Amino acid sequence: MIQQILSFLVEFGRFFAFWAIRNKSIKQLGFIEFLGRPVRTMKYGWNGKWPVFEEAVLEDGRAYAYILDPQSLQTGDGKAVVLRLSVTCRIVNLRRYVGSVYDGRSNVQDVAAGELGDVGAASDVGAVLCGEILPEVLRRVRAVAKKWGMQVDSVKFVDNCQTRSLRLWQSTFTSSGQD
Repeated sequence: MIQQILSFLVEFGRFFAFWAIRNKSIKQLGFIEFLGRPVRTMKYGWNGKWPVFEEAVLEDGRAYAYILDPQSLQTGDGKAVVLRLSVTCRIVNLRRYVGSVYDGRSNVQDVAAGELGDVGAASDVGAVLCGEILPEVLRRVRAVAKKWGMQVDSVKFVDNCQTRSLRLWQSTFTSSGQD
């Protein structure tokens, strides 16, 4: 009962708060929206806002590195390869990010996987395995992510090999103890 009362008081205070805090210790991006419309960018520290009508939107602007799941594909010369890609991205325009895409970080991963498949299918196995296709993949992913208020810093191969199937590639890892 006491916990429910305390929880109610905290939520009540949060709902009628006339301040919002933008943390200076981490790279936080933020803006104040009035009835769902962005009105001003938040500065570091305390920011005033009208209770009930205005809401603070905060996101972490630090870089995130994602390692995509292994992807098996066939190159332009008919060879089967398995590739794992690492994507590093960050939010640079919070208003565009919040207004144009839902869960942009995972969408960037999906776009990177799709572009890797497209570029890899049009290239020969030598260009794929040595990483010559990575600048083209990066260029394409950056073009899409920019529309969402994000910046892609890099795409890199975590692992790449030529194999007959994804299952054979995974069995070589489990048999060698590299789970």
